[in-house]
Amino acid sequence: MAKSSVAMETIQVSAQNEALSEGQARRQNSVRNNEYAQGLYLFIPMRHFCTDVVYNGEKMKSKRVVCFKLDENGRIDYPRTFKVSYFTETLSALREDGAPKGIKTEMQADGLRHIVAGQLSAPIRSTESRIPKSVTKDNYLHIDAPFVINYKGIRGGYMPQFEQTPKGYQVKTDESGNVLFQAANITNFEVVEHDITDALINEAKTVLKNDSQLSGVKVD
Repeated sequence: MAKSSVAMETIQVSAQNEALSEGQARRQNSVRNNEYAQGLYLFIPMRHFCTDVVYNGEKMKSKRVVCFKLDENGRIDYPRTFKVSYFTETLSALREDGAPKGIKTEMQADGLRHIVAGQLSAPIRSTESRIPKSVTKDNYLHIDAPFVINYKGIRGGYMPQFEQTPKGYQVKTDESGNVLFQAANITNFEVVEHDITDALINEAKTVLKNDSQLSGVKVD
């Protein structure tokens, strides 16, 4: 029998759902609340839902889907929530390589400072795998087909700092005009299986239906 999600995390599924922001939708069409045990996780077709969270004293909605930890026999061990942002996380540099130095910005047509093109190497992504997902017309992330990932753990590195201005968020620089970087983490995983049996999908649906926290989450 699968363990309850309560054993892994305590969440509050929001009664009021919320679509992706325009920026989130763009990242999903293009790319840490709790740690995860390394290993295999199953995703099944569904639309994202929201959980109610408090961040820096402010009530917010966290957009998530459900994943199912698989045990050593390939059966469902327990369900977890997975932030949709984990699919598209990036780093500018890895922790072991140090933060980039001497990166410059330029003012662009939107009136905001952006990093000069070509100043940074290609981003380091949470995954290079193809995720069978899409964004619906009403800006909801949708898992289009079942798949299994191998979650490898957290990778540490650096991302640019941003500051808010009346025109929006722009890259933050020091007095010399160099981009300031901050420590960041990404989830590191790869898709290892797309051919998922109906039996395993049905098992996941049953586990979800019987879970004390997640039973209200709808799947296809």
